[in-house]
Amino acid sequence: MEIGDNVIAKAKKIKKRIAVLAIIVIVLLLFCLYLFARQILGDEAGDLLLGAGIPNGFVAIGNWFRNQASTILWCFLSIGFILLLDFLLFLIINLAFKKSARSKTIGSLLKSLVKYSSVIAGVCIVLGICGVNATAIFAGLGVVGLIIGLACKTLVGDIVSGLFIVIDNYFQIGDKVIIDGFTGFVETIGLRTTKIKDWQGNLKSINNSSFATVTNLSRYQSVAIVHIDISFNEDLVRVESIIAKNLNRIKERIPELLNVPEYKGVEALDDCGVQLCFFADVLEADRVSTQRKLLRELYLIFVENDVIIPFKQLVVNPPDPVGKPRANDEEKAISNEMMYPKKKVDKIDNSKKKKKLKIVDAIKEASKISEEE
Repeated sequence: MEIGDNVIAKAKKIKKRIAVLAIIVIVLLLFCLYLFARQILGDEAGDLLLGAGIPNGFVAIGNWFRNQASTILWCFLSIGFILLLDFLLFLIINLAFKKSARSKTIGSLLKSLVKYSSVIAGVCIVLGICGVNATAIFAGLGVVGLIIGLACKTLVGDIVSGLFIVIDNYFQIGDKVIIDGFTGFVETIGLRTTKIKDWQGNLKSINNSSFATVTNLSRYQSVAIVHIDISFNEDLVRVESIIAKNLNRIKERIPELLNVPEYKGVEALDDCGVQLCFFADVLEADRVSTQRKLLRELYLIFVENDVIIPFKQLVVNPPDPVGKPRANDEEKAISNEMMYPKKKVDKIDNSKKKKKLKIVDAIKEASKISEEE
């Protein structure tokens, strides 16, 4: 399966590269066609594309830059100023909101707001420099805004949901969450989407309004649960005394533990041996790794103290003996009487039925006599 997946992934990459190469070739061909439009398409097409009297595209591009030099310069300066302002605002947000996960979450939302506001402001400034009346455009958008709002209900819902995520403090950056079955750590919380990264490095972007169920695993401390077996031949009281003497040692060797591990007793009697249970308070981010370390320390302690750790065994028993005694008639009768007891007949109900029949017969005879008279 892995080989097949790798082949499919490589084929997709090759297709993407071919598509990108094809687009680049088409763009270069169109650009060359524009540069030499008069030589390739004739004077009429050259006048239409390049302008009257312009021999090739190089001259046309040079004239355009010469005529629009001041406009281009102001556009670049405006964009540079907006980028510098974004950098300063991001720097201030990073310095002001870095103390706790809650502040980092608010900072992430402010960064998203600054980013979208900068894009809108940049577009307005560039349009104004180019001579386009941005005010009239936005005034016209007021009429279209209602239509766009109805058509973009999901976008509006994403933004509103993003604000409520931060206000109600559902989760914060760095928290381990389960969102619609996907488990990972919160990377960013934006106005539209929340990005979650799992332990394999996969990054998933989820629209804020599409959350059905959210489980925050980092809000409170978690519990690492470990089970380990000892042999049935071991003295349980001796093993428990060994555990009690070494619990503090385990806490010292595993810094992720929030307290000394707790021995909870016998969890079950397995096929292999007696199963012992251990609990330890940890952070959710360290739970899985701490369980591995705790199991390792317990194994080392048992080995040091000659505690037998069982392994799965296959026991072959001799076949059942042939000619076992069968049940006789008396035993069959006793078994049937126990499994299928006879029900007692209700004599009172039968007598009532007979009385009802007699009354019905008497009524019929009385009706016949009345008819004959």
